[in-house]
Amino acid sequence: MVVTVTSSGASAPLATRLPIVESHVRLRARRRRDLPALVRDHPRGGGSVGVSGRRGPGRGADDPRLRRGGSRAVHRLDARRRREGPCRVAGRCAGAVRRHDGGGGGHAATVAGGQRGALHAERSAGSGDGASPGHDENGCGGGSLGRPAGRRGRGDRERAHRTVPLARAARGGRAAAGRRGGRPGRLHRRGRVEGRPGGVGPRTRSPGGARTSGRERHHGGRRQRAGDGAGVTGKLWGVGIGPGDPELVTVKGARVIAEADVVAFHSARGSSIARRTAEPYLRGDQIEEHLVYPVTTGTTNHPLGYDGAIADFYTEAAERLAAHLAAGRSVALLAAGDPLFYSSYQHMHVRLADRFETEVVPGVTSVSAASAALGEPLVEGEEVLTVLPGTLPVPELTRRLRETDSAAILKLGRTFPAVRQALSDAGRLSEARYVERASTVGERVGSLAEVDESSVPYFSIAVVPSPSYAATEASAAGEVVVVGLGPGDDRWTTPEVREELARATDLVGYTTYIDRVPVRPGQRRHASDNRVESERAEMALDLADRGSRVVVVSSGDPGVFAMAAAVLEVAAEPRWQHVPVRVCPGVTAANAVASRVGAPLGHDYAVISLSDRLKPWDVVERRLRAVAAADMAVAIYNPASRTRRHQVAALKDIALEYRDPATPVIVGRDVSGPEETVTVVDLIDLDPETIDMRCLLIIGASTTAVDRSGPSPRVFTSRRYSNDPARA
Repeated sequence: MVVTVTSSGASAPLATRLPIVESHVRLRARRRRDLPALVRDHPRGGGSVGVSGRRGPGRGADDPRLRRGGSRAVHRLDARRRREGPCRVAGRCAGAVRRHDGGGGGHAATVAGGQRGALHAERSAGSGDGASPGHDENGCGGGSLGRPAGRRGRGDRERAHRTVPLARAARGGRAAAGRRGGRPGRLHRRGRVEGRPGGVGPRTRSPGGARTSGRERHHGGRRQRAGDGAGVTGKLWGVGIGPGDPELVTVKGARVIAEADVVAFHSARGSSIARRTAEPYLRGDQIEEHLVYPVTTGTTNHPLGYDGAIADFYTEAAERLAAHLAAGRSVALLAAGDPLFYSSYQHMHVRLADRFETEVVPGVTSVSAASAALGEPLVEGEEVLTVLPGTLPVPELTRRLRETDSAAILKLGRTFPAVRQALSDAGRLSEARYVERASTVGERVGSLAEVDESSVPYFSIAVVPSPSYAATEASAAGEVVVVGLGPGDDRWTTPEVREELARATDLVGYTTYIDRVPVRPGQRRHASDNRVESERAEMALDLADRGSRVVVVSSGDPGVFAMAAAVLEVAAEPRWQHVPVRVCPGVTAANAVASRVGAPLGHDYAVISLSDRLKPWDVVERRLRAVAAADMAVAIYNPASRTRRHQVAALKDIALEYRDPATPVIVGRDVSGPEETVTVVDLIDLDPETIDMRCLLIIGASTTAVDRSGPSPRVFTSRRYSNDPARA
């Protein structure tokens, strides 16, 4: 490709225009489109033109589409020079823009404002070394437009503020005779290719399109070489190369790898998977740094053990890369997956980022590749995905697996037996999937429960996919799980119950309780009235018999005045005996109310429901008298409703027959809900008219005490009795 650069300064006579300067730039065919429009300044005219990189009709210096460049200040200066005369303007504007040769003259037109690239005119005849200053076309005194002071001989190129030798030219040399050996002056207004503050070399191109300090492209399109300016360093790239398929390397990652001076990669002894993945993008003439781990899973004689050996290795590896960076070479450090996701690159980054410029190119993680291999959604909506290392202890893995919706467990290999045990303990083994070497020719997927643990490599992953996806697939063998949500606050719903709710295909329950469960895509909800427990139980068993995973929802604990007994009673019938039924406990209301005031149920206590809908009132009354006579604390469920108003008054009368009028009574209403109230009153002061279905009562025993020394009363029932035989 041939690029022709010319100038067309309007103020210069035809005879003094610059000759055409041709620069033959050899570019790779695939990079032709990347050549930007060139901008060059006429050293006399005070303006600049943009010249197209393409040849052909209408693309020359006379193309009307060529724009006039330069800063606004220079444009204004140009206009004033035409109106008032160049010398007058130059005299008034002296010093606004320095001459390119670093001299102290004041001609504002010597160098175009905002000059980009500094394309200099050839010296006129007779302006040899040591020549006295001449005059420009306007008759104003100014320095020569030839090579600036200190410029070297043939083969050299020029920056806006100092000379740049060709990459192949010999370093060193001294200034030509008759010229100042000091540093040339530089423009006050700097373009993007000019020196950075402080005079440290210019920012030039490096992989990825940015300009890196101290790097110049060789004339003729040769590969970059390190610059030799003071403080010039290379750039560190952390390049994510994805899970193993070379086609999953990003476009930017491939470009950075191809353009880097040094390509580095970690691995155990032997070949590197990272290098094999990146091989299609390597040039062949790059420096390669193979950073081999001294130890992986074996033993070591390092005084600080494995951690000490690995720490020393990372420090030594970082210094190997630092040597290249300090020499001005760009380094692409390959990272399997993503550089900042369980990657060795991170250890290099923390050791080098404070000394060298760094940039991270993200990559496709193994988690995403595994999900794609399975063809199952990983997480959606408001679900929580937890990524875990398989090296965690089994109890910790189990706890985290119980608390999350979806999970990905990395670093298997030797840890696989422990990971499978944790999945089993958490009740997630049936959901777990196994993916080995995702995206490569050795990819293998299947049910994790069926995997031979002796064949599991390090580069494998366990996945628990989205429960929403699982909810759309009916299990081959259905079951019924009866759960308790707790008294009200979602924080009191256990992780086990959350897991069952997420896995269910169908929810069955009282409308109020069903509404407390978040809606999940694909999950069917069967809400009903509170008084049809048997019918609800039969519906749940029928759905499970047809292959559905059914959860029957209760408040509090399902085994305390709730749906567990109703479901099990119906399931005992011959036609449902083959349907599996499980019960998951929850926090019951009695314990929730007791916790708000202390420990009123700290000793023996009874639990009684005042509702006479399922049992006659005379049975309720007989049991109340038995508990009162036994001097036990008692928790009262279902004390009153809109149609049942006499039971609480009857309870108070019975209790006063056996208890002191000052016996403490705890009244909890909507505990853990938005309208929670908890009060402690004496038995004699209990007002039945304030009690409704949302309340739970706890009547203390003779050993129940109230401590009122704090801001709120604290109630407890002592676990010790006195020596009184009647109380033993």
